[in-house]
Amino acid sequence: MKKYINLSEIEKGMDPCRPTLKINEKETFNEKEIISIVKKTNALANPIRIKIIKLLLINPELCVCEIEKALQLKQSKVSYHLALLVNGGFIGRRQSGPWSYYTLNHNASAILQLFDIT
Repeated sequence: MKKYINLSEIEKGMDPCRPTLKINEKETFNEKEIISIVKKTNALANPIRIKIIKLLLINPELCVCEIEKALQLKQSKVSYHLALLVNGGFIGRRQSGPWSYYTLNHNASAILQLFDIT
């Protein structure tokens, strides 16, 4: 039997398609949380960045020049990808004079396991 839509329900703001659907916009669509998730997933959305993470899983700390050599890429390209990984919260950066050293953040391991990156 086909259920007909009651126009008065629509006027009252009820959704005839799914009347039990409940949304708390402040909790469901928390903009800060969504932006954080997007940054994290975007940070992993490139083969070069996955390679950098895998290098840091094997080597606890690496200088930019070491990553350049391992990946056979120019410094500017490596620095670009490192910045995205830092902004995504996957790696940390330590400055020592003119050199920057990178390490894998401890809190990133759960996310990396989710994507089976080990």
